[in-house]
Amino acid sequence: SLPVEQYDFVINDFEPISAWACRAKKIPVIACSHEYSFTHPDVPLPSKKDRMGAFVLRNYAPIQLGIGIHFKPYAPFITAPVIRKEIRQLNTRSDNHFTVYLPSFSLQQIEDLLSQLPQYNWHVFSKDALTSQIKNNIEIYPWHTMRFAESMAFGNGVLCGAGFETSTEALFLRKKLIVAPVKQQFEQQCNAVALKDLGIPILNNLGPGSVDLLKAWAEAPQNITLDFDLNPTQIIQQIKKVPFL
Repeated sequence: SLPVEQYDFVINDFEPISAWACRAKKIPVIACSHEYSFTHPDVPLPSKKDRMGAFVLRNYAPIQLGIGIHFKPYAPFITAPVIRKEIRQLNTRSDNHFTVYLPSFSLQQIEDLLSQLPQYNWHVFSKDALTSQIKNNIEIYPWHTMRFAESMAFGNGVLCGAGFETSTEALFLRKKLIVAPVKQQFEQQCNAVALKDLGIPILNNLGPGSVDLLKAWAEAPQNITLDFDLNPTQIIQQIKKVPFL
């Protein structure tokens, strides 16, 4: 029932309802999303095939053609990430803490891991936390978008899942990054492969074996630099070159 027939075309960010409405009404759809980049054979993917994950990526939001967004321009139609203005405007410094956002793990799991590294200060953001609290070397905060961004900008590094937005924002801010990808989540597994190729360490779990890896990461210098200085108008220029427009 979406009135997509009122438009010349639709730019879609992996959203299925408008994509399928356009398919039904024969309205052109241009993808502009991170997920679309996975369709190219040169983009890093897990060695273990996930047929269901790949099927979902191909069919969840059908389009005619598109522009992918990824950590690197693996192919001509893939661009660097677009970093939101709020992140670009942040000043950075190092206040001797590490920022943590792991929504797929319980607060208890996170505390159990970080308490084994008392020589470092940790700012943990959680949607399960109702109030701010301090437990020895761990400061726990309720989720707040800008407070989290400022913690990243003012810290020494970021421990997070392998979601695309937080990873790219941490790298844009020139912060050390380590990721714990969500299991059985195809996009995060793909991101983890790409990040590992870039030199980002991967935590496969938060068990005892992760302590040494996390300590080594905390002690290591930041030596990964990526060019995320993309002007969004470049994407607009690419869209204007699409044949059916």
